[in-house]
Order: sequence, then structure tokens, then C-alpha cells
Amino acid sequence: MGKRFKEIWGNKKIVHKFLFCVVCSVCAAFLVSLGTAAFYYARGGENKGKIKIEDTRIRENRNIEKEKETYIVSGNGGKIEISFPEKLYINKLQYLYRASQASEKGCEIKVYTENIYGDDIVEDIEDNFFPYMARSVINVKNKVSKIVFEFPKEDLNLELFDFTIDNSFKLNPFLAIMIGAFTFIVLYLLLFYRESAKRP
Repeated sequence: MGKRFKEIWGNKKIVHKFLFCVVCSVCAAFLVSLGTAAFYYARGGENKGKIKIEDTRIRENRNIEKEKETYIVSGNGGKIEISFPEKLYINKLQYLYRASQASEKGCEIKVYTENIYGDDIVEDIEDNFFPYMARSVINVKNKVSKIVFEFPKEDLNLELFDFTIDNSFKLNPFLAIMIGAFTFIVLYLLLFYRESAKRP
């Protein structure tokens, strides 16, 4: 094993090829992650950065009590609707909450958006609440006309507040890792196929 290791890594050609794989993988991961972040950031147009959603956009039904900027959901469930008549681009929607216990049924979130042809569609998302977490983030990445939260009949002592649009510039580390790993594996297989074939 030690002899084989020295034989491989003592070969400058192999070392150079390996370093080439590493450098290309890092560059690909960075460039793709940077390009993706720039693309979604540019789609925000004039609405870049973090934008607090005004109370005038938010409507709640009679089962939900409002105290200042906090929406209190009763055990009878309820509905909260956030409207964007101008079809605002949203990369991520985030909000803060307090819950006395973990939810069992989850909250159904309907995002009214559009497909690549500009036709109106509805995306269904389920979000759960936990007492040890204080923030929820919903990936949207599209123009939105409204978002509707439908809460089940569940006694969680649930309070929601600080609804915010997040159109800020952020690199995605998970995307970078995936691209980097994929690039490295492809280059390794292409450049080291002879060495791999020689292994006993």
C-alpha cells in the first residue's frame, strides 16, 4: 500500500493532473454559484435586498387576531393572505414565529405565481412549526401575485410576525459543493482512467 502510494504521488504528471482536477472543481463551483446568485439577484429589479412586507398587503380572517404587527392563530385555524397585485418578484419569503409545540398537520401555503409562458399557476407548499425554531424560509424564485397561509385546527399558541421578502445577493454553498463534486468526479474519470484500470 505504501509502495503503491509513493509510486502514484511520486509521479509529477499524476500530481499535476490531480491538482488540475481540484482547481477546475473549485473554479466551476465558484463560478456557477456566483452566476446563479447574480441571476436571481438581477431578477429582483428595483426590489433588491431584504424588504419588510407592509401591513396593507396582509389580510387575516376572523379566526386570527392581530396585535400590532403580530398575527395570533387560534386553535380554530384560519387564513392569512399576502397580496402583490403588481406581481412582485420574490426570491425567498421569510417570517418569524413562536409556537408552544411542534405542529402535527402543518400549514398549507399556496403561492400564486406564473410558469415560463406567463400563465398563472398555484404552487402548494407545506410548512411545519417547531418550538425550538423561530424562523421559516420559503423558496419562491418567481413573480408572485399572492401568498395564502391556511392554518389547520391545532392549538399551538402560534404567533407570526415580521414577514419579509429576501431578494439579497447570496451564494448557495450546497450548489457549490454539488457542482464542485460533480466536476471533480468527471475530470478524475477522464484523466485517471488509465491509472484506475491498472489498479489490481
